[in-house]
Amino acid sequence: MWHGWVWVWLCCWLDLRAQPMPTYAKADSVAAVYAGHSLDHLPLLAYRLTGSLATSKEKYRAIYVWVCRNIENDYPAFLRNRRQRAKHKNQPKALEAWNRKFSEDVFTTLRTKRKTVCTGYAYLMQSLAQLAGIRCVIIHGYAITALSPRAGEPNHSWNAVYLEGRWYLTDATWGSGAVDVRTGTFIPRFSDQYFLADPEEFAIRHQPLDSAWMRLQ
Repeated sequence: MWHGWVWVWLCCWLDLRAQPMPTYAKADSVAAVYAGHSLDHLPLLAYRLTGSLATSKEKYRAIYVWVCRNIENDYPAFLRNRRQRAKHKNQPKALEAWNRKFSEDVFTTLRTKRKTVCTGYAYLMQSLAQLAGIRCVIIHGYAITALSPRAGEPNHSWNAVYLEGRWYLTDATWGSGAVDVRTGTFIPRFSDQYFLADPEEFAIRHQPLDSAWMRLQ
């Protein structure tokens, strides 16, 4: 039931079926200790989040929890970008200029205000993981929902991470919370469901530009 509320994740919305999760109590507690940590020096943050943890899964878990709990969805920026991209759709030079400016704004706002869109979430996850010695890539594609059917330009970004001999999919944007689109208000709501998600479930609403990332073996 909607009950008058319209919830969306910054690029879309979805609740995957709950998956059994290992216990990550230590990783979660480390992430909590460094709540509100500055983004001015990412190597220091990565070390503080992962230095005391033994396994790569624990390290990535601490990064995921910290990002989801400390970074806010910037819904106004998402809307502004969508409007400008539509406006310049048939003007390649203007679109390129806008994309360049928006990218700069995204990372400035992420660093100074800890607010971002999906690209910023994916970038931060990748950066912290790589600083911790974990292989992590950004995946661009489509978030498929009733509000955002697949059409036009790609509208979402997430991550794939290589842990203990296999690839996993994660989406820190969707793991961080939801937005009431009537007010543009971000509602923090941490979710485990997008941490090392089941690839079959993940693929229902995530369609990457490179189909190799659709379902992982």
